[in-house]
Formats: sequence, C-alpha cells, structure tokens
Amino acid sequence: MKKTIAFLCSLLLLSAGAAHAVNGDIIGKIYSTDILAEINGKPVPSYNIGGRTAIVLEDLAEDGYAYINSYDDRTRKLTVSMSSPEYMGDIPVERGTVGSIVGDVYESDIKVIVNGSEIRGMNIGGKTAVTIEDLGQLDGTSENEQLGYSKYRCTYTWDADNRIISLNFISNQYNFYSVEKTPNVAFNINDNVITAEFDRMNDYSGYVTTVDISDEFKARPNVLKPLYYDDGKEKIRVGLMYVEKDEEYGTFSSICYLTEQELLREKTDALVTPAPSADEAMKLLDDGENYEIIDRLETEDFIFLAVKCLKYPDGEDNFEVAYVAVKKTGGYSRVYGGSTLHTKASMEKTGKNTVVVALSPFAGPPGSHAVTMKVTLDLNNYNIR
Repeated sequence: MKKTIAFLCSLLLLSAGAAHAVNGDIIGKIYSTDILAEINGKPVPSYNIGGRTAIVLEDLAEDGYAYINSYDDRTRKLTVSMSSPEYMGDIPVERGTVGSIVGDVYESDIKVIVNGSEIRGMNIGGKTAVTIEDLGQLDGTSENEQLGYSKYRCTYTWDADNRIISLNFISNQYNFYSVEKTPNVAFNINDNVITAEFDRMNDYSGYVTTVDISDEFKARPNVLKPLYYDDGKEKIRVGLMYVEKDEEYGTFSSICYLTEQELLREKTDALVTPAPSADEAMKLLDDGENYEIIDRLETEDFIFLAVKCLKYPDGEDNFEVAYVAVKKTGGYSRVYGGSTLHTKASMEKTGKNTVVVALSPFAGPPGSHAVTMKVTLDLNNYNIR
C-alpha cells in the first residue's frame, strides 16, 4: 500500500509540475534502478521515471532494438517501430542501485508514435524515453488485447523475485517475407488469409504474387488479426497480421508474421505433385506453347537448361528466361531467372554439379559499358523434386 501511495504521489507531482510548464522546463527527475530490463530476452539499459521503467528510444535504435521511421520537426512528431533484437549481440548491462538522480525530465511538445499508436514520451535531455509498462499495458482500450497484446503490439512481465521486467513484441524474425517457406510455392494474401499454389517453374525461394487488402481492413490499421492458411478444405491459424498505413502517401501494407512456420511448411509441402521423369520434364519444358529450351548442358546428376517462357512476355521482344535444373533420376525446378534482354547469356559447368550463369548487359546507365552478372549455382543445394 505504501509503495502504491508513493507511486501515485510521484505521478501527481510530475503531472502537477507539467500542468503549467512550458517546453523545456524541468518537470521531474531520472533515477537509477536496480531493476533489470529486457526486450525479447535481450538486456537493455533502463531508468526509473515516476516509479516506472523507462527505456530510451534513440539508444534502442542505435543498438538495433528499434527503428526511427521519421521525425517531422514541423509537426513535432517522432515515429518509431520496434525491431528484432534476436539478431543483435547482448549489450552489457549491470544491475544498478536504487535512488541516485542521474538526470532531469523536461517538458516536451513532441508527439511520440510507437508501432502506429501514440504513447507518452518524455524528454530526457534531447532524447525520448518511454516506459515498458506503458508499451505493454493491457488496459481494455485496444482490440489487440483479444490476442494478448497491447495497442503497441507488446506485452510485459514482471519477475518480482529476480527484479526483472521483460518487454516482448512480435519480432520481425517471424516476418512472412523473411522466413523459409516451401520451394516453388507462390503465395496470395487476401486480408488475413494466405493461399498457395505449387509449380516447379515458380521462383525457387517462393514469393507473393498478390496482396489484397479490403476497405474493412484498411479502415482499422494496426489492429492485430489472426493469420490463416486456407488449403481449400480448412483454415488453420499460422500467425498474426495487421494492416500498416503510410500516413505520408496514404498507402497500405499487409504485415504478416508466421508464428507456426513448420505447420505452414507441412501444409504447402502437401501441394507438391509427384516428380516427373527426366524425359517427361524435358518434354514439358520444350512444348513450344509454354516453354522453349534455348540452351543446355549436363552435369553429373542434372541437365541444366535455359528455358524461354513463351507466355506473358514483358513487351514483344522481352521474354522471361528460367534456368532450370532437371534431375536425371526425376524431378525439376527453376533455380534462377533471367530475360531475353540479356543478349549475351552463357552457362558453364565448373564442378560435378556446379554451373556458372553469366548475363549481360545486366545493369548500368545508358551509354555505359555492359555489365556482366555471374552467379555460381551448386545444384546440390536445391531441393529438386
């Protein structure tokens, strides 16, 4: 009870001091703390401001824990996104002591936006502090709480025994575009539903062909939704998503996170059709209607082909060229891509199952010397089936 009263008094003093303060006035103190703060399991420096655990956005951005999207001095608005500390090394953070004054809190007119929603920001001498408690608070004001997150897409936990406060958020390591998916599968995203189709001539790494966002979803940006995969028989939950609005340009993006990566992989693996024989594959890739083989070489285990894609040319004289590995024991896969705009294209065997593809002209401004792109492909590294 005493701690609660002290905390409320500190907030009242802070707010009372700020009521008549002007920009730049001192309205509070920053104290050292013996509480250790973590973000997604990684330690970060923290301070005590008003009885809460404060972290500094600019310092987090410098260390890779956050990203400063923009600062507009005209509108006095700072926009920040949380990042992915899983990829960062540990920052040495020692447990401090309680009660030492380490700085001042200043009155500020800057509006602070974190993960799309406004948050109480504090000026601590040219930098912006926010509290872990504010970022992770579930206060009944956001639809995100139905999925266990605050309006900032965060949660926090307090370990009283060890005096550790932990902030957690949906990390970019689960971003749909960056995770490993089934090879040769093209994905479509319609609001919060993913569908997919398998074709050995799709890009090997898999890709998204269409993203459709309805007006209903656009009207509610930054609201978390379950993300589903629809195989035509049932919808299964594989992650979370939200719609992000670019306020400057008025455009919308679909931000999808795969929290069930293996489940999606299992479902899309089920799309893979039986492998054709090498002879069948060669006929398919040189049928004169969809594809035409324009170059070939053999390695120990593969027939490597340059295949012109005859349908949907990008202009009359520009056809897509797929570089395809046909396994002599059956199965084939596109492993690289080019175009008939590359007027000088060659393939060379450099190892048992290694080839080099050279394409020119590849890049450079008009009038410059032709640039040749060479890529080495180890066909053993591809799951060709």
